[in-house]
Amino acid sequence: MLDELITVAVVGVDGSVTVEDMPNKLAEYQNRVGGYIEPVSFEWNGQECTAFVDEEGLLNSKSMNPLLCMIVGHPFLVGTGLLCGGVDREGNNLGLPKTFANILRGFPERAVQCVDDTEPGVAT
Repeated sequence: MLDELITVAVVGVDGSVTVEDMPNKLAEYQNRVGGYIEPVSFEWNGQECTAFVDEEGLLNSKSMNPLLCMIVGHPFLVGTGLLCGGVDREGNNLGLPKTFANILRGFPERAVQCVDDTEPGVAT
């Protein structure tokens, strides 16, 4: 991993999403997910991305993360997830695509604001 900052999104089991710049170092990834990391590849808008989760999350009885499952398109992920971009030619992790990071900023509050509570189930 390179010694630089990359843009990532941290997706908590409580539905929180925090977009931040962090050092592109293994220890930082492990700190964010709370254990050894396991990559889960996915695509966003045709671009390669990676979610990192705690490799021993199931063994340690971590809670299901429904929002992470929805974002990544995986049926069962537990614990806090860390989203970043794909990898470069040397295998170093890249930051989230800028548009994806911008969409995730303020989520899920922004998603909740899109629903008009005067007409249940109708998005505005």
